[in-house]
Amino acid sequence: MPTMKQVDEMIAALADEFDFSERQARIFLKLPIEVKKSSTMSEVNSGSASKMNRNSKSEQEKEKEKAAKAAEKEKERAAKAAVKAAAAAAKATEKEREKAVKAAEKEREKAAKAAMKDTTNASKKPPSAYQQFVKSESGKVKAELHRIHGDKLERGAVMKEVGARWKLLSQEEKEVWKWPKVPK
Repeated sequence: MPTMKQVDEMIAALADEFDFSERQARIFLKLPIEVKKSSTMSEVNSGSASKMNRNSKSEQEKEKEKAAKAAEKEKERAAKAAVKAAAAAAKATEKEREKAVKAAEKEREKAAKAAMKDTTNASKKPPSAYQQFVKSESGKVKAELHRIHGDKLERGAVMKEVGARWKLLSQEEKEVWKWPKVPK
């Protein structure tokens, strides 16, 4: 959305281009009227009319006034059209800005996803001695439990047995399982 300074500049440019006053544009747009007073045709005519006797206006002067009023009305119509065009242009630029913001959001999301992928591929710490022991011994324990209990094993039975066997190991035996020394 344009700032008030930008709106003032747009109104001034339109007023110059379509030959109407900034005040008229502000009235049409229902904006606060904070414009320098400019000398309009009606003010010029009223100043010259005060010098003459108002009752004795000639036909020529009446025609000039009518022409000035008609010109002012035409300027107002042109001002309204110009303001409508400016409003349409402002809406178009706002839509473009929204599109740019959405595109920037997508780019940020892509960058964040790429950063996440980079961290998932980062080097991991080596497995602990217990993890090495579980990896190596769980297959053997599972085979033994199948021989003893048949095909039905309780959930977590293999891990209970592996954990119990780990507890039974001495500190020296656990040292053997530390990475990178792993018995085969």
